Amino acid sequence: MNICQAHGVCLELLGWWESNYRATSPAATNSTADAAFATCLVVAQAAVVLKYKESAEEDEREGAPGCTASLLSLQIENIISIIPGGPLEWERIHNTPSEVDAKLGFNTDDWMHTEIIGRELQNYGESTRTLGPLYWI
Repeated sequence: MNICQAHGVCLELLGWWESNYRATSPAATNSTADAAFATCLVVAQAAVVLKYKESAEEDEREGAPGCTASLLSLQIENIISIIPGGPLEWERIHNTPSEVDAKLGFNTDDWMHTEIIGRELQNYGESTRTLGPLYWI
């Protein structure tokens, strides 16, 4: 029950984020620009978790009983399938060779100049206010 509730809360938070903010990046490619900022981050993190599990199996490190990389992959793909833009971003990550940081889950160069823009809804349409650049430590 707690897992289902946490999953629902996460989806609501992602929806809230995308309705209140957007990210812009001068270096964004067409494929990266197609996916929402939160979707890109969640999918990148899922890819790193799977990569870690695969490397743990290769090193014969013991993990949770019954948890294999193939079963974890199925679980991740199941969750990503209900995130808007998730399946396309998952496919892009797996088909695009890149130097992904094993701890962060993404290439820091891709996100270095990302800027978060707040969305303000007004009677006359949508305007935005800039929150500033996003810096990774």
